Amino acid sequence: MAAQKLTKARFVQIIIMMLVLIAAFSYRTMTHDVTNTVDCSVNEQCELKVGEENITFLYHSSTKVLNVTKSELLTFKVLNMDDVLMKSVKQSTLEGVEAPVTITVTSSSGESRQVVIR
Repeated sequence: MAAQKLTKARFVQIIIMMLVLIAAFSYRTMTHDVTNTVDCSVNEQCELKVGEENITFLYHSSTKVLNVTKSELLTFKVLNMDDVLMKSVKQSTLEGVEAPVTITVTSSSGESRQVVIR
């Protein structure tokens, strides 16, 4: 391709296109929301995927019981409690848990998500 002389019109077109691209990337960067928090409802089953593993929560508000079904590769910690369910536990029940319940789930690869049951 032969070199062409840069005209004023072509220069303005290049500047306008650069401004449009910069504005689009800036807008997307500002509005991008990376949340690792999942909101769940009381008395409804809540399923969550952390990495490649699945975990299911069910909190009964009348009995204050939290039922958890998870893969062996996941651990989770209930905030405001000292309980940490380790990798070997697949199903567990925690009693006396007050709502709202905040739980941190961590996979074996280190990826973590937070679940809030309200």
